[in-house]
Amino acid sequence: MSKRTLTASKHLIVQLALLIFAYTLIAPASLALETTVDERKLGGHTFMSSMLISQPFMTRSYAMTTGVGFTEFDVGEDDTLDFASFGLEANFQQPLTENIGVTFDLLGAVIAATGEDAALQLAANGIWNLGGGAVWNFMEGDSYSVSLRWDFGGGQGYTASPLVAIQEALRQGDVTADGLLVRAKNFDMTPAINAAYGINEWIGVYGATGYTLDYTNPSVGSSDDFHTFELGFGASIDLNATNIPVGLVLGYQLEQEMNKDPETANYLEFGIRYAPNEHFNLGFSILGDFAEVDKDTDRQAWSGTLGIVYYQ
Repeated sequence: MSKRTLTASKHLIVQLALLIFAYTLIAPASLALETTVDERKLGGHTFMSSMLISQPFMTRSYAMTTGVGFTEFDVGEDDTLDFASFGLEANFQQPLTENIGVTFDLLGAVIAATGEDAALQLAANGIWNLGGGAVWNFMEGDSYSVSLRWDFGGGQGYTASPLVAIQEALRQGDVTADGLLVRAKNFDMTPAINAAYGINEWIGVYGATGYTLDYTNPSVGSSDDFHTFELGFGASIDLNATNIPVGLVLGYQLEQEMNKDPETANYLEFGIRYAPNEHFNLGFSILGDFAEVDKDTDRQAWSGTLGIVYYQ
């Protein structure tokens, strides 16, 4: 994708997002005041929020998550590269009609090396991303719900890498700003199908499958694109039936890179939620990430994520 096409696509997305956001502000009062929390209740089960897999419900919701993680790359016998990360994300979902809604998302994250070898490769990295999306709940019954979802986003990353700075200085014969701090613009979109089924008041299951297109345009080097297939499923457990305002979440997601060296990533979630009523979820999740980056490199990461969701 060329720089001009990438820039035009991002401008179009921002314009569409602003138009949709304006509509949510002038939506009919009856729509703005109508409660949507019952959309999360299927087969008598009220679903707990997941921090790994998106769910199909047409609810009005406000969410905030923050987390700390640690990543290790195994690059050879007794040789590892270690990094620490911190992230913050805010999300808002608004129904426009009974079956159609929009989402808005803003996230930021920083990554820093925790060892000398890792610092040579990537001393520090910071990213921000602004996104949005549309949700169409096209199939729903007393115990099931299925939605088509289209998410998109764009942002920028900043990377400080001593190794890249040295390579650029040798290539250009001088130390440049681009070599010291590499900037990368990115754009991504993900069409997906999400489904949920309530088995009984105790337990429900949910799943999602999608395909992500990710385009990156760095200030050093050439632009690149990545295509990733995603498949995930999870279980929601609600203990409110025993007068214990607690829920549990279990999840697994597979991500398979399709157009590059075949990287396969496996993600796990185990979470606990404080859910005193149908409007509120306060929770903590442990997220795991295990991937074979290439034939010589494996990745494993663990993070602890704290999140709060209010359903109106």
